[in-house]
Amino acid sequence: MTADILHISDWTENDIDRIVSFINEDKVVIMPCDTICGFIAKRSQEHRVRQIKHRDTKHFLYLISDIEQLSFFYIDYNAYSDILQKNWPDNITFIMANRSRTATFGIRMPNHAILQRIIRSVGEPVLSTSVNVSGQPALNDYDTIVQQFGSEVDLVVIDEDYVPTSASTIADLTCGEPKIIRQGGKTLVL
Repeated sequence: MTADILHISDWTENDIDRIVSFINEDKVVIMPCDTICGFIAKRSQEHRVRQIKHRDTKHFLYLISDIEQLSFFYIDYNAYSDILQKNWPDNITFIMANRSRTATFGIRMPNHAILQRIIRSVGEPVLSTSVNVSGQPALNDYDTIVQQFGSEVDLVVIDEDYVPTSASTIADLTCGEPKIIRQGGKTLVL
């Protein structure tokens, strides 16, 4: 298998529709995100992304297009509304517990209009993770990405105008006061 390559200069409806189609067909996409290049797939494809990245049981994060999509994880928005309103949409991933506090999820609402449209069109949150083999540095160079992962994913989106930033800040909200797990490019607003 060799990945399809989608070169983008200006994002069109056809480009967005093609990406959404791949995701909705349970395929794995590599594309520029709001932070760095990432694997994007439906949550049902977690096992495949885990194999591609050679990743252990460490959790993946999920991207949502709007607050309503928190319901897919049975998260009570009201329990976190103050901090979410101050920090979303942006490059901050929050770890939150479901209503019964039996599971936690890392979730980000990206401040990226195209990515939000893609997620909204998919109709559910999408799994996202950096493009790399687990434990290695994140990749943002398209030639390296295609060389390393072009035979393992279904679509690689190349936007020559894309400028990666830094990985998202991760804050754990499950223990009372927010705890920074990873400091990324954004500072948490309390």
